[in-house]
Amino acid sequence: METQSTEVEKRPAFLTVLCILSFIGLGYVILTNLLFLPLTPFFSHLIPDFKELIQDNFYSGPFENFVYDAINVAEKAMEFAWAISLSKMLLAALALWGVILMWQLKKNGFYLYALAKIVIITLPIIFLGYNFIAAIGVISGGFFALIFIVLYALNLKSMK
Repeated sequence: METQSTEVEKRPAFLTVLCILSFIGLGYVILTNLLFLPLTPFFSHLIPDFKELIQDNFYSGPFENFVYDAINVAEKAMEFAWAISLSKMLLAALALWGVILMWQLKKNGFYLYALAKIVIITLPIIFLGYNFIAAIGVISGGFFALIFIVLYALNLKSMK
């Protein structure tokens, strides 16, 4: 009897580590936003109190414009909390699906992951508008997303 030897594709250790880190990170994002969603309607009730608190204690000084921008961003963040949280959760689930595909050595997973991560890092600008604080969110979130996208891209040769 003749046995056929099938070459089992082996996932590189580096790709395995990246996938595990992504499973943990994206799982955390999905879980926290899933738990946060039911709380978001309460934020709309806080906006009037927030405005009153700020008006009573408004900061003036050399950073007055920065503080004013921060107040506006915080108000928008409270207003759009549900949409932001839901968007993050769904995009993280999409990125997770991409990681699962990469775990299975499927190249399409990389493109799905990269697209989802790019949209996730632009969420502050989409919902809060372009301002200094949203730019800080894009830069800080984009730094790690870009690192992971590049590291996954280095493993594309082992995917089909």
